[in-house]
Amino acid sequence: MLVVGNDAQFARAYAELGAPELATDPRFLKNNDRVANDNEIMAIFAGLHTLAHWLENLEKGGVPCGPLNDFSQVLADPHVRARGMRVNVKHQFAPELSLIRNALTFSETPITDYRVPPLLGENTLEVLAGKLGYDDVKIAKLKQRGNLAGGA
Repeated sequence: MLVVGNDAQFARAYAELGAPELATDPRFLKNNDRVANDNEIMAIFAGLHTLAHWLENLEKGGVPCGPLNDFSQVLADPHVRARGMRVNVKHQFAPELSLIRNALTFSETPITDYRVPPLLGENTLEVLAGKLGYDDVKIAKLKQRGNLAGGA
């Protein structure tokens, strides 16, 4: 994904990607032009280079950029791995469920208690009664109307 903030940045992006002539193309001169011709410009950019080339050269040219990664790409990233951002927990449907660790790290009080996300309706009664203070009558009315997730 490439997002540029102004016309000068867009001209630098063209130059860094090896197509400086596009910066003077009337179809792409101004942001409104690029929006109106977005299919054309996307087709041109799609065939220019590899992701690695884009990232390296756009960064050199002062064009903010970054890849859009899927989860496997994110978890394989060296920085993510070095920070230990992936944690595994036991889950009833998977021997090890992979979760994302809290990004905040405190040296004195590390977060070590990671639990699996609840199943649909698993904690409904606990939340209604314990957290929201619903009494048995109010909960029974919700059940009767079919308003409780997971059949709680």
